Amino acid sequence: MAVPVKRGFIGAGLILLALFPGKIAGGAEIRVPGDFQQIQPALDAARDGDAVILAPGEHATFQPLNPNRLHDPRHPQSPPVKNIVLKAESAVSETVIRINALSLQDPASVLIFDHGEDERTAIEGLTFTGGRGTRWGAGLFDSGGGGVLCLKGSSPVFRRCVFKENLMHGDSSQGGGAGCWDSSPRFVECSFLENRARGGGGGVHVEGIRARPVFENCTISKNTTDGPAGGMACLADAILLNCAISGNRAASAGGVSCGGAARFDDCTVSGNIGGGLWCRQLARVALTGCTISGNQGGSGLLAQADARLELAGCLIEGNQAAAGAGMALSAAKIAATDCEVRGNLALDRGGGALLIESAGEWARCTVRRNLAANSGAGMACEERSAPRLINCRFSENLVLLKSSPPGVRNWGGGGIFCDSGSAPLLSACTLAGNAAHLGGGVSCAAGAAPRLENCLLLGNLAHLRGGALLSFSSAPALANCTLSGNSALRGGAVECSFSIPSLLNCIIWGNRPNSFCGGASHSLVQVDPRFASPGAFDFSRLVTVAVNGQSYDLPDFIVDEGDYHLLPGSPALQAGAAEGAPVADFDGLARPCGGGVDIGAYEFCEASAVLFQRGDVDSDGERNTTDAVLLISYQFLGGPAPGCVKSADTDDNGAVEVTDAVYLLRHLYLGEPPPPEPFATCGEDGSEDDLTCENFPRCQN
Repeated sequence: MAVPVKRGFIGAGLILLALFPGKIAGGAEIRVPGDFQQIQPALDAARDGDAVILAPGEHATFQPLNPNRLHDPRHPQSPPVKNIVLKAESAVSETVIRINALSLQDPASVLIFDHGEDERTAIEGLTFTGGRGTRWGAGLFDSGGGGVLCLKGSSPVFRRCVFKENLMHGDSSQGGGAGCWDSSPRFVECSFLENRARGGGGGVHVEGIRARPVFENCTISKNTTDGPAGGMACLADAILLNCAISGNRAASAGGVSCGGAARFDDCTVSGNIGGGLWCRQLARVALTGCTISGNQGGSGLLAQADARLELAGCLIEGNQAAAGAGMALSAAKIAATDCEVRGNLALDRGGGALLIESAGEWARCTVRRNLAANSGAGMACEERSAPRLINCRFSENLVLLKSSPPGVRNWGGGGIFCDSGSAPLLSACTLAGNAAHLGGGVSCAAGAAPRLENCLLLGNLAHLRGGALLSFSSAPALANCTLSGNSALRGGAVECSFSIPSLLNCIIWGNRPNSFCGGASHSLVQVDPRFASPGAFDFSRLVTVAVNGQSYDLPDFIVDEGDYHLLPGSPALQAGAAEGAPVADFDGLARPCGGGVDIGAYEFCEASAVLFQRGDVDSDGERNTTDAVLLISYQFLGGPAPGCVKSADTDDNGAVEVTDAVYLLRHLYLGEPPPPEPFATCGEDGSEDDLTCENFPRCQN
């Protein structure tokens, strides 16, 4: 149904159109004041394509402005829907529209679009204030839109507008600055400031299956609500580009609440109270290049109930919550790539991340300098969570608890903590320089079954037990891992209680004490593995870091992380078991590289020369004039270098010269001797010289 308006105003508009039918033509400019003293009569008189231009100053209205209030779809004779431009004559701050509704029951949105206006309707450079929203339907939450209300598929464009101090007091009101239902407006360089909606969406509320709103270079700041989503409630397929959502306040989701398929590119969600971004049930949210920082009273990023998250190149930093400070996933799934989670503080567990019944994949992510009071400073995996962590790094995370009083989940885990049947997979991950009272690197309990493949556990500290790993009533499995430089009061490498961890093809060396428990098969224990460069760690070294305004002494143990590749002659070479070993090593090289599987995270691969055929400059399997032309082009005309420069040295004198082209042509056309081997078949260069051969595709198979 249409939003109710006073018929007296409609009548006045119709009289204007009747008295001045030819005064205003399409595309005309109508000025207020000037042509009209008030905005609404100017909107009534405007025709499709006209521009209504407001002079600087404050313009008052006693009821919502609506460019198409005269249109009645039930009456064909009423004026048709029109698209107009409403804009300020000068800068944003100088042109304000304030609504002063006569009673609390009257509609009190400053501006309403409810007739399907499209992108040809543009609002530019105006400030909207004083709105209290409008009840537009019979539903409990069919109320809102203090600054602007968009309904029924309308999609106007707002440029450089400000929605400020629109305060809605109804318990179910939503969208203090803007409320949009089944509409797709576009906001460009707009600000939503200090608005309030008691029901939710203090700054903005967008909702609807067909809604596709877009926010570009917008600021949503200092808005409040008693419900969820202080900054923005997004229950639509919205797109936010380079937006800043900061300093908002709510009971939950202080920044943003998402329930649709939202996309955030290069956005910042920071300094909100009640948490940063909440992905609700079935939400599909993608964040690229975003920063989630400094949010309090809730996780920086929260996903629940089959929500799906995609993160690429994001920073999750400096958030504080009871649990899952950086992010918390509950029955949700995540795909995170090239992200950094750092400096977050959990008052209980999961400083960087908390996963409950959740899964997904993390690739090339860094989890660094996070804190948790009790467990899982870097990450806590609970209740059958099973994430895949690929090429990730957990370093310098700290569990603040230094003793082990009776309690729930006081199980440490400076890098990672997992319990209750959780089974994370860590592949080619590094856990270095983390600290906790139990399990400096990894702590697992209550039936957890983490699997670590090709992982490095280096320089972790447990004040009590399990420098690298603590296993309590759980079943961790490690394959081709390297544990070195870790320290604990008991079990510098691995400490067990009521469990027998499985270690296959692992190196345990240089830990203090260098003790371990569990079943170690084909592993190298307390024998010098001949690392390329063992690391150096100083467990007295700390660094003071400010997290949410408080100073903490965090681990700074890593003096030199070292290089754990194996040297020739290592006792770990070809001493491992092939069955159960990962198919590739930490660097991604195929395993085995030599005659057998090596022990530890790295395979030892002798550098081998690239095979090639002399004279075949383009590596196509033939010697012809083309090869001579390519050789001359490379030498004299600035042409591209061959993939194998050695192939161009046809006379094998260690240099590429004009004589090489002559040598090849004399063989091809005068029957002179062929170039030296390797010529007839693929082979190595038998001569020592400085020429390179990076690739020669024909001989690679």
